[in-house]
Amino acid sequence: MNKQHSIIIFLSFILLGFSIKLIGQNDYYEENFLRYDDFEYSANIKSVQLIKGDAFMLQPTILLNSNETLTLYFDDLNAGTGNYFYKLILCNHDWTPSTLMPMEYIEGLQEIMFNNVQLSYNTTKSYSHYRVSIPDKDMKITRSGNYLLVVYPEGKPEKPILTRRFYVYEESVAINASVVVPRATQKKLNSHEIFLSIDKGEYYMPQIYNNLIVKIQQNNRKDNIQVLDKPKRINGNIIVYSDVNDLYFEAGNEFRKMDIRSFVIPAGSTTKIEYDTNGYHISLETDIIRTTSNYINYQDINGRFKILNWDNTQRDENIEADYAYVHVRLAQPKYQFEGSYYIVGDFSNWRLDKNFQLDFNSQKMVYEKSIFLKQAYYDYQYVYLPFNEKTATTLPVEGSFSETENDYSIFVYYRDPGELNDKLIAYRTINSRHE
Repeated sequence: MNKQHSIIIFLSFILLGFSIKLIGQNDYYEENFLRYDDFEYSANIKSVQLIKGDAFMLQPTILLNSNETLTLYFDDLNAGTGNYFYKLILCNHDWTPSTLMPMEYIEGLQEIMFNNVQLSYNTTKSYSHYRVSIPDKDMKITRSGNYLLVVYPEGKPEKPILTRRFYVYEESVAINASVVVPRATQKKLNSHEIFLSIDKGEYYMPQIYNNLIVKIQQNNRKDNIQVLDKPKRINGNIIVYSDVNDLYFEAGNEFRKMDIRSFVIPAGSTTKIEYDTNGYHISLETDIIRTTSNYINYQDINGRFKILNWDNTQRDENIEADYAYVHVRLAQPKYQFEGSYYIVGDFSNWRLDKNFQLDFNSQKMVYEKSIFLKQAYYDYQYVYLPFNEKTATTLPVEGSFSETENDYSIFVYYRDPGELNDKLIAYRTINSRHE
């Protein structure tokens, strides 16, 4: 690396406004540690969604050199506290920051102020609702890849309030993929098998075995993403990643439903709605372990959520939906000494951390958690994480059935020789039932 390039890298980190520090295991929960992940840095930031148009079920993706945009929505429970800005950081396939300077992947303004802010109306909990389009008309993204959206108070880029991941992709190669019921007897009843190949066509790719990375994500889960860094074989322009009995995902089960669209009339699994000096409290039916149940086919939204207010359908749900403490319980006859239970979905950023870890109540023989949520319709599941493991499993709680409907997002990255960032050269989502 020459001296000029070293200076560029150093300046790029200064421009990003974040200090470089050694990261220990406990630093993840420190206020000033920037996470290259979906994260809220303050307990006051709630109901964050990054949505493509009106399609809340889709991954937050933008086709490079198109007019596509994403919309970021969030609430700040410290109503009317000030102005916020956002900026973007280009990342590599593994979500480490690129060494490129912002001006090398953004044309125009490099930070944008939020100009759409509304105060909540007719709610018991006051909040400010923020909304912004990404990228702004004065900001153009010029490179494909993984991007981290960073939101921060005016003049304080070193103190983010939230971060969100999104993707800018090209259509340089074609993804051939399908989900099938496994042929292997031991996987047939509880897994999905994926057949995957890449047709590179005329795309020049001299370093396939070194610089080509494929990732597969089930729904929006992050703990079980599969990373394929070497193909099985190459047949002309076809790069093959899986043969029979090669590429599996635990299928899981359909998501459970949390219907809190009304704070007046109990719906779905809601058993009680109460109000006290702290606000609304909503109790749900005690959930049961589903491992011994038969598979039941019903439509879900694969872990997403949609803000809805059914108490008055004429209201603006963004600012007139209220908040409540939602009490969830999972029946379990004994404390699990070898692992922990978590409740997960888009509302938890699919993160396995203490904010969504269930606590054991020995008197009631249940695992339980109270979560502060906005009036909406939510999908959720319970997962079990054995101690000293990083990948959770649905098997001990939800069961796993090959009939389950799941989305699988496929991301194809390639770094051209001599380049300093991983390009996202293709993206596709397939469905276990519709492909």
